[in-house]
Parts: sequence; structure tokens; C-alpha cells
Amino acid sequence: MNHRVNHILAAALAILTTAAGPAAGFASPSSAKQLAPGMFRLEIPFETAWSAMLDLLREEGWNIEKEDHTSGEILTAYKEYISGSMTETQLAKVAEVRPLGDGDWIRADLRYDIQIQLVEPRVTLVTIQAGFRALSRSFLGEQKWHSLPSLGKKEAELIFRLGRRLFGDRFELEGSAWDWLQIEPPAVPPEGRTNQPRTTSPQKP
Repeated sequence: MNHRVNHILAAALAILTTAAGPAAGFASPSSAKQLAPGMFRLEIPFETAWSAMLDLLREEGWNIEKEDHTSGEILTAYKEYISGSMTETQLAKVAEVRPLGDGDWIRADLRYDIQIQLVEPRVTLVTIQAGFRALSRSFLGEQKWHSLPSLGKKEAELIFRLGRRLFGDRFELEGSAWDWLQIEPPAVPPEGRTNQPRTTSPQKP
């Protein structure tokens, strides 16, 4: 993870260490408290969060490039997010992207860099950083990859799917995460249907 995220993570851990517990107004056991964009507090043990996140990522088809249990980092490989004529439209919903004056965006890939930190025996901090790379093609045919900052939506969606995996339909995000992102929470599967984690990638998980 980059230095900015590490500084935010260190500050959050310091706050949690000195102000942990129910009196601090943090998340209930079946919810996640968003402390900062992409940073969530879960009242579950580290091992539970670690195993559930890995299982979720693999079920959704992500290849794992780095899996460091000691540091708590999970890094996925890039996977195609969108391609074709709708690339710019769909990418602008989840990343900071600008129109190209001399060409088009033709493809975008997504990866996740995840840090899972033990705060207390049953309190875990999960920090997710979604990374986008987009391929541009000029009108002369030149192609180039660009790194694009995430808007935070894919991070919240991933923690939401993790929470639903762990707690079922009663899981919710606290801290006005959805209001901050100005998006609607993913739809809850109808009663009686198997509650499998769902992705919102335009093409595939």
C-alpha cells in the first residue's frame, strides 16, 4: 500500500487502541464502521476476516498475487473490469477518469490491495484500496496504460459482500458509507434464494 494509506492506517489504529469498545460508538457485531474511505472496522477475529476475505476473492475469480499472513496484506492480480465502447462511461462511475481529446478509453482493469489488521482479539480493521488501470488508444492507433484513482465505491462494495458472507442479510454498513459514496447499497437477495456474494462489475466478478 502507498505511504498515504499507511499513515491513515497508523492513525486509525492509534485511535482504535485508545478508544475501543462499545462506549466508543463503533460498529455492532453484524455491521462495519467506515472510519475513512476504504477503511472499515469489523467486530470479528483476525483469522475470521482473513479466511473469509480470501475465500470471497477466490470465489469471485480473483487471482492472488500476494498473501502475507504476517503483515495482513492480500494483493490480487489485475482483472478486466470493462472493455469496449462503454469503457469511459462505466469507468467514470468508479474511478477518476477524464475524456480523451485524441482517442478513446478501450479497456479498464481492476485489482484490490487489502490490509487486515488485528486491533483487539475480536476487533479487526480492514483497509481496501481498489486500483484501476485503463488502456487508451489514440486516433493514430497508439495504446497506453494509465493508473486511475478509485472513487471508493468498489472498496465499499467489497466490504459489503464480505459482511453479507459473514453475517447474512442482517449485515449493514455504518458511518453513512453509502451516503458518502452517493450510491445505493447492493440489492438484498430475495428470501429463500441462496445468499451468494454478488459483484457489480459490468462484465463479470
